[in-house]
Amino acid sequence: MKTRILITYLTYGNGHKSVANYIKNYLEKENKDLEIKCIDLLDIKGTKGVKRSQKVFDFLLLKVPFLWHTIYTIGNTRIITASIATVSKGYNSKNLYKEVKEFNPDIVISTHFLSSALMEQYIKKKSTMHCVIIVFC
Repeated sequence: MKTRILITYLTYGNGHKSVANYIKNYLEKENKDLEIKCIDLLDIKGTKGVKRSQKVFDFLLLKVPFLWHTIYTIGNTRIITASIATVSKGYNSKNLYKEVKEFNPDIVISTHFLSSALMEQYIKKKSTMHCVIIVFC
């Protein structure tokens, strides 16, 4: 039986997707006994809040980068990160959960904190999922 690895990310800029694809390509090259699936949370129906937050991110990053840098610097603390992770529960999508549950991963690799927060939520609250989460942010 192949080990199933789910790689989750959000395309906020190109970095998270690039890292996810690099990890996928590396793992496929090194081990043929893996079943690997990549999911961009922005491609899943029912994640409207995530899509809105990406538009805000794009606007700030491209139009007012100094403001984005300031927000990022202030927000890069454990308290703020924990708050954002709590808010991320509102981004939950039945379609995303269904897709994750159907794939039934043994390992989840996340390249964005929001996708790792959602995967952690699924594992903690949904007793049907038992897997390890690895986060690269």
